[in-house]
Amino acid sequence: MDNTLEIKRAMETYFREQYELQERTIRHLESIEKQNKVLISIFGAAAKHLDSEQ
Repeated sequence: MDNTLEIKRAMETYFREQYELQERTIRHLESIEKQNKVLISIFGAAAKHLDSEQ
């Protein structure tokens, strides 16, 4: 019986940590997505500027 409680706690800890890791991963990917949008805007503006100079 004692072993069952330990296993249950270990599983709860594992799944909680996995959930937290997924949440951090999502936040990180959202941050990267925002950075990519900014870079695309910058490069798009630079390309338009270069086209207008030619």
